[in-house]
Amino acid sequence: MSWRMAARFCNWLHNGKVNEAWAFGGGAYDTSTFGFDNTFAFTDQLTHSPGARFWIPTRDEWFKATYFDPNRFGPNLPGYWLYPDGGNDPLVIGLPEEGSETRAGLWGPHPFEPYVNVGSYAHGTPEQPPSAAAGLCVTA
Repeated sequence: MSWRMAARFCNWLHNGKVNEAWAFGGGAYDTSTFGFDNTFAFTDQLTHSPGARFWIPTRDEWFKATYFDPNRFGPNLPGYWLYPDGGNDPLVIGLPEEGSETRAGLWGPHPFEPYVNVGSYAHGTPEQPPSAAAGLCVTA
């Protein structure tokens, strides 16, 4: 899925999942800005519109969802973990049925055939816990 398709999906969610073309064009992102300038640089609106109800998380939002814990150092003492499972020890790479904790970085029999297609993974990316999987769009 491209970033532009994800932005249109967030627009559709923002507009109440209306089955009309207009619902994909505006809301969280103004798709009329999607294009290229004379140097072939993107002209897309990269930050969500004020009042957006759903949007693509920024890098900071993504990292906070993955590593932040409001009780990291005790009740109401927030902080960040080193790893996305809420710990400071590296995750064990491998299949869950083998006692491992993540499938990220695990490859199939051919180097271009991963066990997990990140685009189809139900919880964001394989290394993120389900709690970080607000998924594609953040809700206001």
